[in-house]
Amino acid sequence: MMRIELRKAFSGWKFVVTFLILCIISAGSALYVITGSFRDVFHAGENPMLGVTSVYKYWMGNDWDSWFSSLYFFLFPIAAVMPAGLSLYKEKKTNYTAQMLIRENKNVYYLHKYLAAFISGGVIVCLPVIMNIMVVALRFPFRTPDLNYDIYYKIQPFSFASGLFYTRPWLYLILRLAVIFLYAGLCAVLSTSVSFICRNRYIIVFTPQILFMVVNFCNMAFQIPYELSPIKFLGAGNTYIVASSVVFGEAALLIAVSLTLFVFGRKRDVL
Repeated sequence: MMRIELRKAFSGWKFVVTFLILCIISAGSALYVITGSFRDVFHAGENPMLGVTSVYKYWMGNDWDSWFSSLYFFLFPIAAVMPAGLSLYKEKKTNYTAQMLIRENKNVYYLHKYLAAFISGGVIVCLPVIMNIMVVALRFPFRTPDLNYDIYYKIQPFSFASGLFYTRPWLYLILRLAVIFLYAGLCAVLSTSVSFICRNRYIIVFTPQILFMVVNFCNMAFQIPYELSPIKFLGAGNTYIVASSVVFGEAALLIAVSLTLFVFGRKRDVL
């Protein structure tokens, strides 16, 4: 059953189209920083700043200069939902769910749905970011960041895993990718839970996007000294401290909301 769910998530046209769009955006970010570095070669004799020429400076999650990175992390909630976020909605609407529950335990069926949504959402968002890192690595080395050039990295002191950035940057990069995967997967999980209480496919798809935009607006409007918006702290757009408690606290909140909608929706089961 799980294999079938994953096959449906990864073989649909929505996955292919969304994945290609994300790959184009991630490639745009990589090409932007690479072509920009060729212009900087003319001034290399003045100060080569070798500590700055690193993948850890130019990968998409730290690309402050181009609009590609901002666009990517703005769209990631919708992109994460595309492969399997609507799967439960469609199957309930066509009574396919009722047929499956005759042959499959209800809890196992829903568990497979959620796992497929989480995995496919994380993969479709995280994989193009990994591809971006690989393309950037064709031009820049994996050089350990130099603390003397901290203003160029724009990693806020005391932010999430900032201590690792200058000591074990490879581990920092893995943690950032893991958090991106986590939030993308949870966006798909949230949409799956919304399917239990809503008949409108557009509301199901756009719920994570709208939720993150509201958080982003409130963060700017009330000038909270911590970055609360996943749209910002997952990418390079953060201007405040990214607290680890916020990163994992909001993830826990998304899990709690999804679980609440699931329990409440199971009782109503409107579809």
